Amino acid sequence: MITSHPLKRSSIVLLYFICLVAITTACGHRQKFEKQKWNEQNETGEYPFRQSMLNDLMEHHGLKGKSYYDVIDLVGEPEKKRNNKSRGLYYNILKKVNQKDEPVYIKNLILRLTWDSVVDELAIEEIKND
Repeated sequence: MITSHPLKRSSIVLLYFICLVAITTACGHRQKFEKQKWNEQNETGEYPFRQSMLNDLMEHHGLKGKSYYDVIDLVGEPEKKRNNKSRGLYYNILKKVNQKDEPVYIKNLILRLTWDSVVDELAIEEIKND
């Protein structure tokens, strides 16, 4: 009968655990969309849950085709609205600032609206300032 060495078995378990953690970390933390958490701001005015909820919101809540009022009811008021040719609702997802409190990276979810205020396009805007 062949028996495995206890040290070898624990090394395999440890390696498996490290791989599992690495895969989970690489994929990023995902969270189901919740309106209350989506709109929650921390003491610096950032939205700590939006990045982790973004995929669920975009993939499972049928934003495309919703009216302006349905979107506001589902998601809440946007940080910015554009009423010109590129009508849209802008939700800040992530903002990183430098030591001078100047933005160096901004990520927004943009919901573009038709002339009759129906969402017809979803876009992610990323702005990098050097």
